[in-house]
Parts: sequence; C-alpha cells; structure tokens
Amino acid sequence: MNITIRELKYLPFPKDTFLYHKSLSFSLLFYKKLFYKNTLIHTIYPLGVAANNINIKSNIVIHGSDLRYFIKNKKQKRAIVNSIAELENTIVVSNGLKKEVIALGIDPNRIAVIENGININKMPYYREPSKIFKFVFVGSLIVQKGIYELLDSFIHLLKEYSNIELYFIGDGIEKKRLIAKSSSYINKSIFFLGSISNEEVIKELSLMECLVLPSYQEGFGRVIIEMMSLGKPVISTYSGGPEYIINKSNGILIDSKNTNQLKSAMSRIIEDYSKYESNKIYNYIKENYDLKNQTRKVIDLVIPSGNI
Repeated sequence: MNITIRELKYLPFPKDTFLYHKSLSFSLLFYKKLFYKNTLIHTIYPLGVAANNINIKSNIVIHGSDLRYFIKNKKQKRAIVNSIAELENTIVVSNGLKKEVIALGIDPNRIAVIENGININKMPYYREPSKIFKFVFVGSLIVQKGIYELLDSFIHLLKEYSNIELYFIGDGIEKKRLIAKSSSYINKSIFFLGSISNEEVIKELSLMECLVLPSYQEGFGRVIIEMMSLGKPVISTYSGGPEYIINKSNGILIDSKNTNQLKSAMSRIIEDYSKYESNKIYNYIKENYDLKNQTRKVIDLVIPSGNI
C-alpha cells in the first residue's frame, strides 16, 4: 500500500469565523484532482463543509465537538446542516450524537452509527488493587470536562479515605487554576502528569483502578473503552456518548455537574471494586469495539462492494 501525505496550506483565519472553512475550501480545490470518489473525512467542520463547498462528494465522520461547538454560530450551523444533507454518508460515533444530528432536521436514514474502535490486546494480567486506590482523569483540562466537580468530589472523599489518589492526564486552559485549587494536595494525593503519548496513557491507565470522565458533553469517550480494555471500571456521565458504553457490570453513570452523585459513585467504586469482573469488562470491549471490526463497518458503508 502506497501512502502519500500532503500538507494542506490555508490562511489561518480564527475557527469562529465563517472564512475559516472558506480558506480550507480553496486549499482543497488546489488538490481536488488527487481525491478519489470514495473520500472519508473526519469532522464536519471545517473539513466536511470545506469539501462540500467544492463538490467533493465525501463521507463524513462526526465526533461531537466538531458539531456542537460550531452550530452555536448561525452561519456555521447553516453550512453544517446543508453539508450533512448533501454529503454521501454521515457517520456518527454514538447514538446520542445521532439524536443531536436528527434534531438539526437531518433525515435519520442518512445517519449511520459506527462507534470508535481500538486495537484490542490480550487480556492483561490481573493485578490486585494496590494499597492506594488510584482514580485517573484523561482529557483536556477545561470546565466542560467536569474537572472541578471531580476535584471537589475527590477532596471531600479524602475525609473518608486516606488511601486514595487522583491523577490528571492532559493539558488545557484551566490547568493553572486547577493546580492552584489543588495546591495543598499536589504530589501527595493529587498528581498532574501533563500531556503524554497514547502509549504512555495506556501504561498509566494500567496502573490505575478507575477512570473518571465527568464531562458535560461527550460525543463518545475513546478513553472509556481504552480503560475497559484493561479490565477496569469507569465512572462517567449521561452526556451523549458514555451512556451507550457503560453498564452496571463495567462502571457507574451519573448526571453531569453533580458533585454529590460523583462523590457517591467514587465511594461505591472503592467499596464494590471486587464486584467488577476484569474478564467480563475486557470481553465486552473486545466484542463491541475492536478496531478491525469497526473499520470494516466503515468500509462496507463507504464502499458497499468492499473493493477498495
């Protein structure tokens, strides 16, 4: 297989302006002859809209933030809705996201749900929980990820459990403020690991007991299935994607922006940890989110004959 990588050069208008995808459209137009009929584009905005502007009949994958953020702007929303209606196939990564696209007036029959997938390794060697119960968050350190609810819940939990730790993996605009609020606990029970490679993320997850992802909105939550592929439970929110992944045997779902529910869920995980069966969690992910299977679903939709 020959793969050619080309950098798209365009005028860097701010993403919140209507000119952003227009600039990308001109860049795509320059390379238009190089595109095949069956083109798969990730993100509806700006790339999907830009491709539609120059009549590249693409298949689009919508992940969540590429839709939710930009439809707040009326012009961008109009461009997004028109593009979805005109593109070949629209793929969304969760049933919750499908509902959001339908709410824009898109025909449900034009929308396919194909969840994200990951490479599934062999079931990891079972590791007894350490004397220190470790919670971990992975993602952008922004308000919408529920990081302050997580911090407050954990600090309250410390009054009941002395043998717990919380790890933040990722960076973001709230990092300095979050660290300031955690100052009394830094490198004692709260740790910030910064932005690390995906391989390092998996390694760190394997050392943790439970992932906590208290997002206000989450299109899917790839890190959820990464944690579960290690046989570990997850706490997350009813936020558009996680509720279609998490069930009683692999984690706990709570309402977003609810510190009391989050604290209670974290306490329940500690107390009931032995009830979560690693093999069962791992097999659930292997059966439903294997990357090869999910990729085949995309190929079969985009190229029905299966001939690439």
